[in-house]
Amino acid sequence: MMQAPAARTDTIEDEALWTAVRQATSSELVEMPCIGVAIRQSLSHRVSRLPRGANQEATRDKLDAATRSLVDVKASDGVSARRRQWARVRSRGRAAVGMARRRLHDVVAGPAEILMPAKNPRLVRSLAAVHETGLRVRDWMEPARLTDDDVAAARASIAATVQSLESNLNVELPDIDKQELAAEAVNSALAFRRAEATLSRFRPRLIVCWADTHTPYLEAVMAGRASGVPSLVIQHGLDCERYTLDDCHADYVAVWGPARRERFERESRRQPTEIRVIGCPEWDAKRVSEPREPKPARRWLWVTRPHASYKCYMPSRVPEEGLHIARVLLESLAATVDARLVIKPHPNDYAKLYEGMAGEMSLQARVEVSRDNLEQHLSWCDLMISEDSTAGLEGLIAGKPLIHAHFASSPPVLPFVAYGAAASGFDAESLKAAIGVAAAGKMQQSHLGRLRFIDDSAGPMDGQAGGRLTALIRELAGSDVCPDVSAGGHMA
Repeated sequence: MMQAPAARTDTIEDEALWTAVRQATSSELVEMPCIGVAIRQSLSHRVSRLPRGANQEATRDKLDAATRSLVDVKASDGVSARRRQWARVRSRGRAAVGMARRRLHDVVAGPAEILMPAKNPRLVRSLAAVHETGLRVRDWMEPARLTDDDVAAARASIAATVQSLESNLNVELPDIDKQELAAEAVNSALAFRRAEATLSRFRPRLIVCWADTHTPYLEAVMAGRASGVPSLVIQHGLDCERYTLDDCHADYVAVWGPARRERFERESRRQPTEIRVIGCPEWDAKRVSEPREPKPARRWLWVTRPHASYKCYMPSRVPEEGLHIARVLLESLAATVDARLVIKPHPNDYAKLYEGMAGEMSLQARVEVSRDNLEQHLSWCDLMISEDSTAGLEGLIAGKPLIHAHFASSPPVLPFVAYGAAASGFDAESLKAAIGVAAAGKMQQSHLGRLRFIDDSAGPMDGQAGGRLTALIRELAGSDVCPDVSAGGHMA
């Protein structure tokens, strides 16, 4: 069990922590720039989770054990919960996913115009948009080896980082955290060398990524910058974190709406060459629903954010937040005898603890924990409770009454309430009150605020986002002529 150092202060403000983390992972201390960026989230959550009270460590150990039971322990059917989840993802739209994956895997033996370090199988339409370019795609990385000097540099970087952090924040990380950070640094260095090898062999015109702040995307972007290969990062969700996603490392960015572009322009210390609003390709078939007359809400849906301690990057975000929200929801459910609650947990959340809490309150018959597709739940629910999550935006598009639950001491990341698009549930009292209003059929939301939030966050919903993404990739890859398939291998 980890012990808190005596010098540890009771609280560390989010901004102070992130400033210290950035300083500790700066290029002056870290030999490979990718290592500094790759470990920032991990470093900040390790400092944030250091015990601040007598019961804090035991509570977080219990929560982390629940996460391991959810993610790592095999269920009775011999398949882990995470594997079951991804099996469901892959089974939806299997024909479309299969086509995209087959064509993307059918890569050429020689040069490729596009390097995609890794794919996200959930982004079916975005993958299809990449395929529609007609360009040859390399979608996995070449093997590589680290030299002794690489390993030594990675470990030295971590040692300097830890020393800087301890000097600036007066904290001491446990030895196990230092060892794990060193392993993450070595892994980042290896990903960088693999990206170098892949770029050298396949000579792509463009690197296409779904993120640029973590492995292996980050290292591919950094290697591309060093070798003169431009990179494009494509937004795949709304940002649910403060600080950790501020910086942009890619050369070009395709965002859904103007809100994300403005955040990059305001917060990123490195500005990309261009940030282009294209909309969300995954939502090309969606249309914004008309507002509905309020009615008593009896079918509630709560979509959670990740509450596992390793997903709580700032001191203001604690794993217990989800349990506190669940307690209020279950108490409200008990007071509304004909209502039902479905909890759709994030894969990195404490689903088993929510089920246990419902059982302790004798509410298990009216509570379901489900990992079914969000669309299925939106088709029947008449009240949605969302945290800082893309799911909240999907609920607004579907015309669902929305309550924004947020119990952290820091302001929420997503401005649902500021737009008037959602009711406030920023503490136990306001969340319980908002649910009571919705249950009484008296919940009022700004229709104009909802439309403004959708416009700013989702961008144009005209069914053409996939086409705009295809055109952007062709433009950046310089594909003004058809690829010469005869030069080697098959067209991807």
